[in-house]
Amino acid sequence: MIGLTWTNDIVARSAAPGENALRYLSLLSSAGLVPVLITPKSSTTVLARLDGLVVPGGPDVAPARYGQEPGPHTETSIEDLDALELEFVTAARARNLPILGICRGQQVLNVALGGTLHQHVDHPRWGADPAAPIHEVQILDGTYLRHILRVDVAAVNSGHHQAVDRLAPSLHCAAVSSDGCVEALEAPDLLLLAVQWHPEEMAEAQSSRRLVEGFARWIKG
Repeated sequence: MIGLTWTNDIVARSAAPGENALRYLSLLSSAGLVPVLITPKSSTTVLARLDGLVVPGGPDVAPARYGQEPGPHTETSIEDLDALELEFVTAARARNLPILGICRGQQVLNVALGGTLHQHVDHPRWGADPAAPIHEVQILDGTYLRHILRVDVAAVNSGHHQAVDRLAPSLHCAAVSSDGCVEALEAPDLLLLAVQWHPEEMAEAQSSRRLVEGFARWIKG
């Protein structure tokens, strides 16, 4: 069983055209995982009954969370969601639970562990079809991501306008785009993995299946 952080406010305020918890639930279930929604005000004591944590896509992380004032392009955050996810990432780390971050989830993971974000980047973003690949990413040699995806280049979708700036000390870059955006983070020894794209929107893609199966490997030992 794994926790999936969520609030219904995501649906109304996310930039993702198809943001929907069911897409994440379906993707995770396809790898034999049993997802459980974790919503604001949930107690971290629930982690004692879970085997991992997934932090999905959603709105901007509040700049105050990484010591900055909002810039002109920064969109409204959801305070309860920021608090929930930062608290649960910290608590999951204390229990050595595997964590997977997706888009905003990558940014949350970086901030929770001491990194910062670019509040706005000019980067390819999806149109009406969030499942359509829009650019390629280079998967770095020697990374766990390279091992599980079994490719050195992947075509991915993209819905973000924020990105990792200063890496958290315990995290390593695992993929980059041609414009220099950090497209994936990992720390296999800490059971941490994150991608900046949205595999739940491309559930049939081989890269999406291999990503979640690679995460599930940590869960199942």
